[in-house]
Amino acid sequence: MCRFLPKSLSALLLLLVSCSFSQAQSVARDGYWWTDQTLNFKLGFLSGYTQAMTKALDVAAIECVAGKGSGQIPARVTREMITDCKTRFAVARWDFQEIPMGQLQEGIDTFYADLGNKQADINDAIWYVRDRLKGRPAAELAQRLENIRANTRR
Repeated sequence: MCRFLPKSLSALLLLLVSCSFSQAQSVARDGYWWTDQTLNFKLGFLSGYTQAMTKALDVAAIECVAGKGSGQIPARVTREMITDCKTRFAVARWDFQEIPMGQLQEGIDTFYADLGNKQADINDAIWYVRDRLKGRPAAELAQRLENIRANTRR
């Protein structure tokens, strides 16, 4: 019995270590991962993502408004100040407002339906589709897509 115990513990330790290494491997969040998800998961994922970006938009807008007041938020903040700040690139890049989750999800599904995009990271897909839905110029989108595809080939 005493001889069996050390061998059993060694085997158990080896099993636990191999399980922990297999769990530690990161999952590629790409088109293959995305297409394996359920509709509810996709919508929930995008909802959380866009909520986080909306918070970032708010923070960036507040920082912009504060920058207009020498680092302090002015006593009176006008709608024009906020609108001006939200249209600046440093702030507008976080804007996911007025994009329905279903439309964003369908756009990402369409993006990943193209085999050339399957290995693109989900973040790249989300931003590309967001910009497409926001009406960015076709030439800009084509360049971005080319960059996304070039980055996946590395």
